[in-house]
Amino acid sequence: MRSAIKKGAKFVTISPIFATDKSGDTRDLLGVEFLANLPIEILKKTIALGGIATDREIGAIKKTAKAQAKPEAFAFASIRYFTPRRSL
Repeated sequence: MRSAIKKGAKFVTISPIFATDKSGDTRDLLGVEFLANLPIEILKKTIALGGIATDREIGAIKKTAKAQAKPEAFAFASIRYFTPRRSL
């Protein structure tokens, strides 16, 4: 991550934070603990990805940023969160 930022990247993505419906595999999950341990200068340029589908996951990421005393250090990307669920 530091290398990417040193080379001029404006943001880096970190994934997977949470399990996704498709994978179900939790072995490689980073979790919010990983985000909490990032230096603030990296966290401010990080976009969390993976398994972010409800307000619960977003709340956990926000809480991590607030714990670092930098509530503005919060960014995420998701498809499922912004896509209405369809009943089949």
